[in-house]
Amino acid sequence: ANSQQRTANSSPLCMSVNRTSIMSKKQQQQQQVTVAPALNNNEDDDDDDETDDILVPPFAASERHSTLLPATFNLVATIVGGGVLSLPLAFSKCSSGSSSTSNTTSTNSSLPGLLAVTLCLLAAVATDRSLYMLCRAARWCGGATYGEVARCAFGKPAEWCVSGLLAVFLLFVITGYMVLIRDIWTPLVSRVSLWRGRQVDGNLVLLGAIMGLGPFLVQKDLHALRYNCYAGFASISILCAALWYRALFRYDEDTDVHEDAVLITAGLNHTATETVNEPHFASFADILFAFPIIILSFLSQFNILPIQAALVQPTRARIQKVTRRAVMASGLLMYLFGQGGYLCFGDKVQ
Repeated sequence: ANSQQRTANSSPLCMSVNRTSIMSKKQQQQQQVTVAPALNNNEDDDDDDETDDILVPPFAASERHSTLLPATFNLVATIVGGGVLSLPLAFSKCSSGSSSTSNTTSTNSSLPGLLAVTLCLLAAVATDRSLYMLCRAARWCGGATYGEVARCAFGKPAEWCVSGLLAVFLLFVITGYMVLIRDIWTPLVSRVSLWRGRQVDGNLVLLGAIMGLGPFLVQKDLHALRYNCYAGFASISILCAALWYRALFRYDEDTDVHEDAVLITAGLNHTATETVNEPHFASFADILFAFPIIILSFLSQFNILPIQAALVQPTRARIQKVTRRAVMASGLLMYLFGQGGYLCFGDKVQ
């Protein structure tokens, strides 16, 4: 019976059927490979098939209702946070040049130049690539959160570790924002006519702010907070414009004072005592001080997966557009903010 089965398997008819089945499988694989570039219509040079991505929720799910613009602003609002307030200090560490002082005026000609731009570009590129790599990792394993991606890569203990680190980090961030809200709004409330001349308790102001923000805190996705993101981006842009206005106005005043001092000195026929300091160049220690501030200002990895989960038609090209546009807009705004703050306050940025 075994010899008869071998003879049947080795017959020309059986061999032709096997070849046909093998060829059909190869053709199906080639068709699947050729379908991928049509779905992945971007400059991405990845070799794997986008149709194999595991999306949570699915590609055409009704839970996806965020287009490119809201998704981009959600990520921008995540990037541009309270950390931008420390950028002028980081830019002061990146300054290079020389400063000159006299008995009539004091000007600082050291401006953050190529070094600050280089550090910002490095931080922006690293952030963009890490965001996209995290999205790709989630699509490979079907993870919907940062912790699930860590579990797929390193096991259950990694999920606990990442979730614990994020919880502690975000609790401290929330605490810092609460203190910032109290310090900013308490003087403003005290200037209102109803409380003018009275001592306003900052804790009560903070409690009122939390109650006012209550409806926003119970939203289930970032798409519902898109208008808050628009308002936040507009407010930080106004603050950046105010810093540059103050900086340019101060520069004009310093120039006028210096010209008047030169004319008075020339009329009295004596030379003002002027001391020129040695050129100051940013040291390696200054770079180590400034770069963590700059790169932490781009911190947004904990929100990219919810943004991808809410994006309509979440192809790799579209999610890469979101990350690149958000990082470019945030990087430009933060550079202008840091440069404007340094030009406005100089060495007194602390």
